[in-house]
Amino acid sequence: MIDLHNHSNYSDGLYEPSKVIENAVRDGLSAVALCDHDCTWGLAEAKRKAAELGIDFVPGVELTVNVDGDKDRAAEIHMLGLFVEPTSHLEDIHARVKQEKDAFSYDLAAAIRKNLGIPVEVDDMRRQFHGAISMGAFGEYMVQHGMIEKFSDRKKMTNQLIAEGKLPPKPEFGISAAEAIEAIHGAGGYAILAHPFRTKLPEQTLFERIKEYKAMGLDGLECFYKKYDKEDEADKIKKSLQMATILGLLISGGSDYHRDSSKGRFKNGGDIPDQVLADLKEARVVRDAEYQKRLIASYARVHE
Repeated sequence: MIDLHNHSNYSDGLYEPSKVIENAVRDGLSAVALCDHDCTWGLAEAKRKAAELGIDFVPGVELTVNVDGDKDRAAEIHMLGLFVEPTSHLEDIHARVKQEKDAFSYDLAAAIRKNLGIPVEVDDMRRQFHGAISMGAFGEYMVQHGMIEKFSDRKKMTNQLIAEGKLPPKPEFGISAAEAIEAIHGAGGYAILAHPFRTKLPEQTLFERIKEYKAMGLDGLECFYKKYDKEDEADKIKKSLQMATILGLLISGGSDYHRDSSKGRFKNGGDIPDQVLADLKEARVVRDAEYQKRLIASYARVHE
């Protein structure tokens, strides 16, 4: 079984990249991808540990798409890049998003200290989380240090402070879908729409949106996603697979792993088959072969 969606503490995961790989081996995976939010800083460490432990490694990233003003009111849109290599474009995206997230994190920490008396400090978080201080990292830190009981308490706390006018509204972080796809392709990767039903878009609206993204160059869908609610996970996976088939998109799957939990990596059971990665690799071979053909044809035309 495989897991093509994992996070380390270079975004909002709890563990160092090497520990993420060790846990993947412990869990019996044959392949693992590291896809930190807007950041590729942890890939080198993860790749070294994967080679050491003999597990197939897929370098990735998860880019945040800005939904401010979204015409269909999508709740969130994330674009996975699989088989990427770090580039200046991805580094620039991380720098931009990091600046936005860090600025709000300092404001949030100050508001929590002043109004709720909880001694949270962003600079202390940096000892644990190495990339942008996202809201996910904020929640992880507060839970780990006993400041809140549940991860979701951070969101309630933030919303309360904003509603009471004690904190500026949370800005929408991220980039456009078009830039996300362009950046992933520029890094040699496949652009995969992450957890499509977490967009909270109605099914037909989601289908039309995916068609729009395909026109921009979208390569695939994360059809197997293991964090949907148990009662509708199977239905959402089925519908995602149908959409991918109709639109001729590649299929991916992952657990969106951030930390160990009592529910396990795939909390509702059901492994992600190895064939998913095999098909992605086969598609890469075909894509690279087509690219080589175009290069040869172009060279021939120039030298006629």
